[in-house]
Amino acid sequence: MTSASASEAAKRGGSYFPLGGESLPDGQATATCYCGDVQLAFVNSDSRQLLVQPVEGEGFVDSFLCNCTDCRKVTASCFASNFIIADTHLMHTRGHEKLAKFTMNKTIDTGNAMTNVWCQTCGTLMYRVSSGFPGKSILRLGTVDDFNLVETKLKPRVEQFVKDRVGWSSGGAQGGVQQEQGIHRPLKSPPTPTTLIAAFSTCSSSSPHHPARRRRLRIFDSDMWLILALVLSALPSAYTSAASAASEMPRGDHSQSSIVAAAGDKFVIPGWQLQSSRNATDTPEHISRPGFDTSTWLNVSPRTTVFAGFLENRVYHDTDLFFSDNLNKTVDYSRYNVPFYYRYEFHVETQSSQRYFLQTHGITSRAQIHLNGGMLADEYTQVGAYGGSKYDITEHLLKDNCLLITAFPTNYLRDFALGFIDWNPYPPDNGTGVWRDIEIYQTGKVSLSTLRVATDFAPDNPTTVDPASVNIEIVTDVTNHCDNVVSTVLTAEVRDFPYRDDSLVTTKSTTVTLQPGEQKSVRVPLTLEKPKIWWPSGWGSQHLYIASLSATISNQTTDIAPPVRFGIRNVVSRVNAHNDTSFTVNGHPFFVLGAGYTPDLFSRFSQSELYVQFQRVLDMGLNTIRLEGKQSHPDLYSLADYIGLMVLPGWECCDKWEGWTYNDEANGEKWVDADYTTANVSMRHEAAMMQTHPSVLGFLVGSDYWPDDRATSIYVDALKAFDWQNPIIASAAKRGYPELLGPSGMKMEGPYDWVPPNYWASDKSGAAFGFGSELGAGVGTPDIASLRKFLSEEDLRDLWTAPEKGLYHMSTNVSQFYTRKIYNNALYARYGAPSSLEDYLLKVGIMDYEATRAQFEAYSMRKSADHPATGLIYWMLNNAWPSLHWQLFDYYLKPTAAYYGVKNALRMENAAFDYGDGSVWVYSHLPFTSGTRSVAVDVIDLKGNELAHHEKKFDLLANRAQQVIEHLNIPTDAGVVALRIIMKNEDDRVLSRSVYTLPPSPDALDWDASTWYHTPVSKYADLTCLFHMGQSKIALKSLGSSYNNISGEATWEVNNTAKVPAFFIKFNIVDGSGKDVSSAVWEDNFVTLWPGESINVNVRWRGADRVSVMVEGLNIDRVELEI
Repeated sequence: MTSASASEAAKRGGSYFPLGGESLPDGQATATCYCGDVQLAFVNSDSRQLLVQPVEGEGFVDSFLCNCTDCRKVTASCFASNFIIADTHLMHTRGHEKLAKFTMNKTIDTGNAMTNVWCQTCGTLMYRVSSGFPGKSILRLGTVDDFNLVETKLKPRVEQFVKDRVGWSSGGAQGGVQQEQGIHRPLKSPPTPTTLIAAFSTCSSSSPHHPARRRRLRIFDSDMWLILALVLSALPSAYTSAASAASEMPRGDHSQSSIVAAAGDKFVIPGWQLQSSRNATDTPEHISRPGFDTSTWLNVSPRTTVFAGFLENRVYHDTDLFFSDNLNKTVDYSRYNVPFYYRYEFHVETQSSQRYFLQTHGITSRAQIHLNGGMLADEYTQVGAYGGSKYDITEHLLKDNCLLITAFPTNYLRDFALGFIDWNPYPPDNGTGVWRDIEIYQTGKVSLSTLRVATDFAPDNPTTVDPASVNIEIVTDVTNHCDNVVSTVLTAEVRDFPYRDDSLVTTKSTTVTLQPGEQKSVRVPLTLEKPKIWWPSGWGSQHLYIASLSATISNQTTDIAPPVRFGIRNVVSRVNAHNDTSFTVNGHPFFVLGAGYTPDLFSRFSQSELYVQFQRVLDMGLNTIRLEGKQSHPDLYSLADYIGLMVLPGWECCDKWEGWTYNDEANGEKWVDADYTTANVSMRHEAAMMQTHPSVLGFLVGSDYWPDDRATSIYVDALKAFDWQNPIIASAAKRGYPELLGPSGMKMEGPYDWVPPNYWASDKSGAAFGFGSELGAGVGTPDIASLRKFLSEEDLRDLWTAPEKGLYHMSTNVSQFYTRKIYNNALYARYGAPSSLEDYLLKVGIMDYEATRAQFEAYSMRKSADHPATGLIYWMLNNAWPSLHWQLFDYYLKPTAAYYGVKNALRMENAAFDYGDGSVWVYSHLPFTSGTRSVAVDVIDLKGNELAHHEKKFDLLANRAQQVIEHLNIPTDAGVVALRIIMKNEDDRVLSRSVYTLPPSPDALDWDASTWYHTPVSKYADLTCLFHMGQSKIALKSLGSSYNNISGEATWEVNNTAKVPAFFIKFNIVDGSGKDVSSAVWEDNFVTLWPGESINVNVRWRGADRVSVMVEGLNIDRVELEI
């Protein structure tokens, strides 16, 4: 474009679409539908920020015109103008619930399923997703709000299917757009190890996703051309030149393109056709032959359970299913008690000197595998949700092939599955299906296994600087598949992540000789000079390296192992003299501040949702998530690596996984010999998947119960075989332990339901000492906006008028948690019976905030006690479906009052009140901070009269807790009082601010009546006077706001202008229609202000452009101010 035309484009191309929003900084964009209800955004590559993704760089893949018949039909025009964005960079900023989907493959030449997503209000096609191109979305140029971008950075680079273009149009030819008669394929040569690293690094640099997320490692297949702009942008020029000179692959439909063509190629099944065995009555041998009629089958994503596939095809809608008790009423569960077929056809041009393999990564919970009418594995071989297995399919392949997976119905008590125990209703299919990727790959005579990386980094003392050098070993299992002795050259490389031309750190080659059929473990030693250490979030940077390994015979590639990322760090766990586990990371005590994570009820995996969830975790100050039997996908660990979040995975409780003879608390079938084989396969597979991830804190081989000696030996041997360098812990409880591992040092003594704040200050049960592996006050009630999404009016009425009624969105009807009786008894007694739903939710917020803050403060302030607290896992972080408890943010990702209670407690430096002895403590969770600090403590009554004031200066102890005021003298005759603690640094900057509401008599606990889930209260604290106090008044003053069409930020001064305290002020953001903006995250929320006190409050949000702040509280009138 000439400068003149560029100038003209700028004049007419500003972001003037009235419903799209205002102009953005250069290189940033949004896409909006015709009516404005739906908007998409491109998210910044730094996953720590809620910013905007440039339209050039990692997340932008390509832009093109297409004249194919499918594009004509779907756009109702003669061609389509498209651009592609990686899903890791795409965010729905508004209107996600207004999108509809339709999937078909009848008009697609390749046979891939194409899912079309449009606005249900105006019909605008927002994007398309191809089953052959997962992880990317194809957007329409016409939806982009900044029209100037269409003529500049988003200008189509290629026009394809020019042969089908209408005769009266010259398309993009006059504009210099590259012309292709058919589908565009710029790169046709096999990848080298370096091109694979470049592809891996570039695809992952924005948000760290493991290589398994890349649907194909081969970048020259017929429908992978869309990713080439992304790959080529990272390739060294020498490789780009070599690619340009390569011989051209034959043209044709996808069905005629070989899915693999050279040693080292890997192909991930891009999608399936799904059908019930009730409808497909032929035998698997017949169905698994190419050409079988599947016209009535559903097209589903590559990683989808049976029921998730039905949801994907709009047979059901989860918004309907989740409403009230519809899931129980509208779904015929018996429909899923039969096997289901997953079918995929593909083409391979086999070569006589090559080997071909099928790799599974776990199918829930057992399956038969057929290929071209023959059985590869029966349901007694392919067993377990984590039973990843490799099958040699060389002798079974034809040119045209069909793979058939028969997934058998899952029973949680019989099968090694992903169960939910009493967390929520069971999914209708019990999670049955192909929930992880299945791959086909090609090697030469010698093949390589998944890489492991071992290091000798093990500091004896806490370290603050990077070491001079670290020795590492890149480890792989090398297999000779031929009948003669072979020698292969292994070449290892280590590069800094992300990949760059100058990112090579070190490389080394070694020669290995293998006997016929031999497999051996090979270790390639390397030294990293001046390496950079990986640190947990807040402690330092999360530096990552890329390790790669290739094998050649006579200079010909025989295999390329998928590159892996790793970090240099050291994790150690010890059981102290009190039989409690503690962790150190890089030599520093690591106090686990965690919560239990769960995936979606139907095992649907969303990278963008996980990204937001992990942002929520770090925003609260948490540093760890625990996975109880929900090991998820490699993507989860990769994102955790990138942002510095620790992950504590392990097997689950209460079902087949803990079918031990000594377990009399669960009904899982007892283990037999075959189960130990499944355990071995499962553990080895998961060890291989997790081994290189620096975010992994350890592995729990048991949950409520420890494994028996035989299983323990299997687990430990499997982990060690894969160079596991992290702690292996027997269980999450102290019921018993295998001799091989010793005590777990983790307690599981509850609570799981409500307890008062002074519970945590005791020395009994789950109180703040030792390591609590799963415990909490059972809180996390969503606010009214979220509740209305899944509760009927009758359900809402029951919530506040029927305190002992069983509630479908609490737990299963056989669970102790089916009702809110324990919780409601406390609420009614402490705050008074609710007079309305609004009144009930106000009291719920006060109680939830107090409960979580007290728990995390108590554990934190006792980290340096004589019997120290060493960590805790709050139960839970999130829920698998819309729930009424056990969550810190709700299913719609909106933070709850419990969220802000945690956030208030977990500032990295914080001052807190001890409910046990009335003292004031200060604690730090940072290993490198020190300096002079001061605390000011004030006590007032409910009329605003000052009752006490204390001040103290002290030197902060890094990563420790210290008592700074031994005991506060609080008048006992003042009734309910408010206590405020403010901590500042030497520059007088406020580091923490907390307000407590203290009754004259605390709750009295009946410890002798404790159960595994609760300690009763014999006499409740009386806080009812809070709801009879004088009215207060607040004033809001804007201190500035900004909005960039994707995200907004605003800061207010909030001033209490009254003479009485303003209690429990809740801030909320609503859009122009009055709907909650669930993405809003406040610096602080649910605050109490002293008379005349003012504070500044900051909020960030995504999506809505016109928003207002809503402020309400216990004794203030609602205030609304438009931003």
